[in-house]
Amino acid sequence: MKQIMFMILMMSSLLMVGQERAPVQAQPDSTLKAYKDSLQHIVTYHKNGSVNEDYYKTCNGDKVGSYKRYTRYGKLYITGKYNEGVPAGVWYYYSADTSGKLVQALDFDKHKELYVDSLRVSQLFCSPRFFGGNMIQMDYIQKRLRTDFSAAERAQFKGQSFTISYTIDATILKPMLITPDQTYLSPEMEKRLIQIVKDMPAYLPPVCRPGSEAVWRTNVVFYFP
Repeated sequence: MKQIMFMILMMSSLLMVGQERAPVQAQPDSTLKAYKDSLQHIVTYHKNGSVNEDYYKTCNGDKVGSYKRYTRYGKLYITGKYNEGVPAGVWYYYSADTSGKLVQALDFDKHKELYVDSLRVSQLFCSPRFFGGNMIQMDYIQKRLRTDFSAAERAQFKGQSFTISYTIDATILKPMLITPDQTYLSPEMEKRLIQIVKDMPAYLPPVCRPGSEAVWRTNVVFYFP
């Protein structure tokens, strides 16, 4: 009798292993609970149909909670967290190829680069690097445009873009010698956009190949969507 019961238990276990199990429901991000129903879940896709970005944003356009971006190969590309539109905590950046190798780690709370693969980063940058890259720079600019300009002003400039050129100080890695686009800017507009550039966080130092000379001048485009 015992042998029969043992055989029944063994067969039941094998059947359970072979069955498909329902996926475990992920626990919701605790930082999103305060927003309740005011969030919009954004998922964008590559041309091949694979997921590109996955994040949440508030009704005023600020990203909140976890952020994930993937390569067209389905590998994790960027992962981190936003707090009311501002990057927070440690972010991880991976290679865009099929290897998915870690390239950089940044601590936004301490404004510190924790890790950088100089062999890979040097292929992309030989100039001061905005802390967090181009995507974070665009987030910073768009958030400042939303907070520094009224709804009426944003509507007035909708669809327009303005360029600011500036040199980055090699010692403190902050913008200096700022040259606005004189063609389109009024003195008041010039002053406000220059202030946004001056308030940018300190850049990361260049990572260049041996023999390469860093370029210390860069441009930033302010676009009113």
